[in-house]
Parts: sequence; C-alpha cells; structure tokens
Amino acid sequence: MPNWSTSRLTVYSPSSSVIDLFIDKARGFPQDYPPSELEKEFEKGHVLKEPPKEQALCFHALVPIPDEVLKIPYSPPPKETVKEEADYPCGFNKEHELWGVKWGARDSQLEVAERLGHGHSVTYSFMTPWGPPVSFLENVSRDWPNTILYLSWWEEDRNRGRIIVNDEEAFHWHEHFDEAMEDGQSEDDYSERVQTWMMEPFETHGGWIRRMVK
Repeated sequence: MPNWSTSRLTVYSPSSSVIDLFIDKARGFPQDYPPSELEKEFEKGHVLKEPPKEQALCFHALVPIPDEVLKIPYSPPPKETVKEEADYPCGFNKEHELWGVKWGARDSQLEVAERLGHGHSVTYSFMTPWGPPVSFLENVSRDWPNTILYLSWWEEDRNRGRIIVNDEEAFHWHEHFDEAMEDGQSEDDYSERVQTWMMEPFETHGGWIRRMVK
C-alpha cells in the first residue's frame, strides 16, 4: 500500500461565475479501464469491484485520460512484450504524465465555497498516493486562466509543502515536519499541529495573490 498524501486545495478567481463553473466541471466519475487477463482470472469466484462513484473533485473530469487509453488495461504489459514499460500508452503511465500521481483523488470533498475580500473561492480536501498532484495542478491552471490554485499537502512520512500555481507561475515550498515531534509530544498533538498548518487560510498569502492575478 502507498503512503498517502493529504491535500487541501483552494481555487481562487476574481469572478464568482468562474468558481461556479469550476465546481460544476470538477464533479464527475473517475476513469475506468477494462480488466487485464490476470485481473479476469482473479475475478473468477471473487466479488467484482464496485462501479465508480461520482466525486466532488474528479481529476479525470478536469484533465481527462484520452479515450484510446481507456480502452486498454490500466497497467503496462510485462517487459518481455514491450520495449519500454514507461512509454507504453496505458492508464498507469498516462495518469502520471497528466496528473503526477496514479489513481486520481481519493475521498474528495467540497469543503466550502465562499466570497473572500478580494474574490471568490472553492476549497476541496482529498488524498493521493505518494505525493501531491503537481502536474494535475499545472494542467488545470492552463485550462482556467486568471485563477490561482493554492494547495497545502502533508504525507504520512511527515513531508509537507505548499504549492501556488496560476497559468504563468508556480511556487513550491517543501520541508520535513520532524520538528513537530517534540519530547513528550503525543501523536494526537502532532496531528493537531499538522491540521492547523493545513487549514492556514488562503488569504495569508494575499501578497502573492495580488502579484499573480492580473
């Protein structure tokens, strides 16, 4: 099982109609692939997987996997049948190319849509395996000009960071959070500090907002 990265994403725009449209476009059903021969064998005598459920923040809805990729099994075939697994046009490789992570968002929730002093925003929470979806943010920002994507992320191994992206610039912070585990501090105290950090409001970076939004 992967280490999970927990993210909180705020999408900002001066226009409320842009945010309303984003909320509508972001909702959708995740990508689905036909089973491989190995999966077909496994499914014999087993309960079939549940059908995809609609998500509040669906990576496939905003940065879709091409139809031709959805027609073939998710994973690349064995090395002996292809020259380079990394170049094979399957879902596993295409998701990493377009999103920077596999699978897309897990347990996505729309937390709040609100008017800020300088515009409008919507905030989502979700999880991704092994790290934040940097390529997804960069691709979304190019499709939604004059918006800012502000992501705080935290991993199970105590890495954390922030990313601010618009269609012209991207800024990244990254650090290890070991300093939070002080002598005598419990895991609950540590988790509370992480959550406080994750919830730091978008408005905190108002100077960056004024610089990036034209």
